[in-house]
Amino acid sequence: MAGKSKAPQDWLLNRSEQRKIDGDTFMDSCFAKLKQYRAVVTRYDKRSFAVIGGIHLVAIVIWLIDRRLQFHLK
Repeated sequence: MAGKSKAPQDWLLNRSEQRKIDGDTFMDSCFAKLKQYRAVVTRYDKRSFAVIGGIHLVAIVIWLIDRRLQFHLK
């Protein structure tokens, strides 16, 4: 009976250096994540403060999700 290999999980947990991301790739990934929450911003787009508030709200949600994933991998 063959057991499951834990190599991929060990690699994720034990990696010592993070991958370096250049500025363009970082910004592209940020905008791609913001586009997933497009409905939040476009629903209230008559006023500029509502759009900016929606972007801030979505950015906080994305940040919290990323922090949770980083904490989970440690």
